[in-house]
Amino acid sequence: MFMYSKKYLVIIKIFLIILLLSNTFRRYDTLNISIITFLSVCTILLINDITRNLIKINSLWYLLSLMLSILLVSVLKSFLNSFQTNIFMFIYVIEIVYTPFKRKVPLLIFHAISFLTSSILANNNLSTNDFLKSLGSGFLTYFGIICTLYLSHSVRGEREATKKLNEELIQSNNKLKEYSLKVEELSIAKERERMAQELHDSLGHSLMALTMHLEFADKIFDSEPEKSRDILLKAKNLARNSTATLRTVVDTMKEERNIEDLKNSINELIDSFKLLEDIKIDFIMNPLLEALKPDIKLCIYKTIRESLTNGIKHGKASIFNIEVALHDEFVNLIIKDNGLGSDNIIKSNGLNGIEKRILALGGSINFCSHKNSGFFTKAEIPVFKEDTND
Repeated sequence: MFMYSKKYLVIIKIFLIILLLSNTFRRYDTLNISIITFLSVCTILLINDITRNLIKINSLWYLLSLMLSILLVSVLKSFLNSFQTNIFMFIYVIEIVYTPFKRKVPLLIFHAISFLTSSILANNNLSTNDFLKSLGSGFLTYFGIICTLYLSHSVRGEREATKKLNEELIQSNNKLKEYSLKVEELSIAKERERMAQELHDSLGHSLMALTMHLEFADKIFDSEPEKSRDILLKAKNLARNSTATLRTVVDTMKEERNIEDLKNSINELIDSFKLLEDIKIDFIMNPLLEALKPDIKLCIYKTIRESLTNGIKHGKASIFNIEVALHDEFVNLIIKDNGLGSDNIIKSNGLNGIEKRILALGGSINFCSHKNSGFFTKAEIPVFKEDTND
């Protein structure tokens, strides 16, 4: 922007020089040494100003060139004290103020001294009273213009700073919007993952149990019709419960179900497999664990539910040993089965869900399995008992 303004300053200077030359030729009818000197100074001044535009700002040559121009205009002012020469002098004040110099004050002082000297030389033929009046008026005008330019420059600087700040605020606001959208996308993705996990944990068990009941009923339908009728009745109830679970799964995800009686809830879970004669589940739990926080009890319940479902569905297990104990401020959960086992454990949604829930509570979990040796799960969860004094 400053380079754009400097071009206009050069044009104004050329126009002022033309006016000065015109006034000079009208003042002197014949060519003499004064006119030749005046023409020489104008030529040098114009060449110097044009050349300065090609020099790097704040370099020594640039500063020397500017000081030379101020001196040359002072010579013109002392030779011809007119409106044009005064305007010429103030053009260099504009250049000093608006050029990004590191030290502007010394240049302004130099300019003021040059202006004072040229004013004294231009008015030395006046009477003392007129001289002082002219000098005083000139300096009042000079410092008034200096103050006006500085105020204008300050206002312009503040305006540009405000504009820059607004642009930065707009950029920051746009970044915040982008960040907010990313957070929203991550939240949606996380909620989808949570919904998928909840559906898997809740409906997966019920549907698997329903399938097993129906398969078992089909197996004994001819030999034990009464028992198969009981199994079909339980399968019907399981189907109804699955439908109810599906309807309430969103509410369940909003506020996790609290397990008030952990042992009783796990026993109810185990009872859903009782009709299957080839399934045996041994369960031991320390009664003190009923005092645990609801989120820990819910985690234990879901871990056992998922382990039973995976063991029967994937491992074809028929015997389970479940122990929930309390040792050194840690809940120890051990689940063993006699399933097919595997030398290479591939974590499904169920195992990943178990691991995430345990780790979220600051605990640790270990899965171990070998081919034809069943599946072993061991988890440790730090104990945080509910404050019963509240």
